Amino acid sequence: MNFTGERPFDGQELKSSRMRYKAILPFVCKKKVLDFGCGVGYGSFFLDHFANFVVGLDRNREAIAIAKNQFPKIDFYHSREELKYLYEFQTVVAVESIEHLEKVELEEALAFFSKHIPEFVATTPNGDRFVYRPLRFEDRRGFHVWHYQLDELQELFLRYYRFVEILGTAIGRERACDSYLVFASNSIAWDDNWLTQINIE
Repeated sequence: MNFTGERPFDGQELKSSRMRYKAILPFVCKKKVLDFGCGVGYGSFFLDHFANFVVGLDRNREAIAIAKNQFPKIDFYHSREELKYLYEFQTVVAVESIEHLEKVELEEALAFFSKHIPEFVATTPNGDRFVYRPLRFEDRRGFHVWHYQLDELQELFLRYYRFVEILGTAIGRERACDSYLVFASNSIAWDDNWLTQINIE
């Protein structure tokens, strides 16, 4: 497998990937996690130090073969049909991967996961800052399909989850928001008046 810059490979760590996985730690610690779009497994291996257990899932067979070889203590799968303990997961994470999916693929995945796993955590490029919206296949560059803007992410995830919170993450000298972090949950249902529901004595 060639190094494309999209995933760490053969010791070539990507700082951006490491920082994204660090950013989601508050949402995955001590939980049972499915790493959706795990690539060659570096992120899954990192999460495995903090979560109760981690399973990696990626549609690229070559990436999964490499992940299994590098991290034999972690289970990696090529398709959802192979997953053995779907109902045990508490959280799905998708680190810098949803922008690689066709929109219909992403919606199908969200529809599926939201029925079986209560939480979904994703990071994806800030589509408001890094505008990338190729309407035609021939206009695409590289491996990304679409960079989602804030309103798009909110609307998309609210179709499948009761509660959606979107944060910004920053890497580099500019300290500007270059990536969105989405936390979506069907296990909580806060609304805009949630503070009024807290009894502080």
